Amino acid sequence: MMMEKPRVRIYTDYKSPYAYVANKRLFELEETYGVELEWLPYTLRIPEFMGTVEERTPHFWRKVRYAYMDARRFANAQGLTMKGPRRIYDAFYASAGMLFAQRHGLFRPYHDTVFRKFWNHELEIDELPEIAGVITAVGGSADAFEAYVRGPARAEHDRIIDEAEALGVFGVPSMVFNGELFWGGDRIDMLIERIKQPETIAIALGSRHRTWAPTVSNLPIVADRSASVQDRPARGAFQHRFQRRALAGIERGKLLAQLLQAFDLIFERRQRVGQSPDIDFEPLEAFRECIRVGRKERQIKFAGDPQQRLREPAKRLLTRIPVTLDT
Repeated sequence: MMMEKPRVRIYTDYKSPYAYVANKRLFELEETYGVELEWLPYTLRIPEFMGTVEERTPHFWRKVRYAYMDARRFANAQGLTMKGPRRIYDAFYASAGMLFAQRHGLFRPYHDTVFRKFWNHELEIDELPEIAGVITAVGGSADAFEAYVRGPARAEHDRIIDEAEALGVFGVPSMVFNGELFWGGDRIDMLIERIKQPETIAIALGSRHRTWAPTVSNLPIVADRSASVQDRPARGAFQHRFQRRALAGIERGKLLAQLLQAFDLIFERRQRVGQSPDIDFEPLEAFRECIRVGRKERQIKFAGDPQQRLREPAKRLLTRIPVTLDT
């Protein structure tokens, strides 16, 4: 019986210069250390965490210029061409292309082509026809890809982002091995050390080393995203405190959203049919207000409408409803 290969989950984004220059070394992990690589998109929402162009300070622009200069040094050392992006891109179509290519056995040629062409100013990754053209060039069906984009792509893509953030992911490239997060190409050497000696996590993390955590092995894979990242993880997995808090927050938010939806349905029905004389709705109404009104403000994602995740990215913030919790 063959032993299962250790799995490293890699989150990437085609518009990230550091993800581009880390690409070659990450593939070498598979060849050199016998691990299984699971590549997933983590599509950076740049305006969300960097603000508008008008809001950015001189300090910010100095940092941006340095980052591209630094990434270009890594690119030059590998013989790669790197031309700075001409604008801010939403890479959803390119990320959806990655998921589609994986399902059809076209991942590596698609992946390498998109990275190379984008950083050579030969591809607009936020234009659906251009990504469909890459799919065709590597042997896929443009029609099938466009149907995927119009259908389940957005929901699948957003589930992957939610799973990543539950693990603590905030940037790319990010690698997850045995529940431990590594961010950036300069952490690949540390990841290699952990692959060779997994037990060193206890020394490396000290008091932050815990059991009961989501690991790459017990999270759902690309082919089946129906399972929830909040399912109880396997015994012996690793956990950090920030992972427990993130998972608990997601579960609490979903529960409260479902409770509020249930209450809304109850009161809507009461208005339609009239209050039954043998049912006292006052306790329910008071409980609903306890959920809505409290001392600390929280925003939770409303889970009741499955169409919300199919909306345009710019409208996703509208799917978050403010709910106050009494903590």
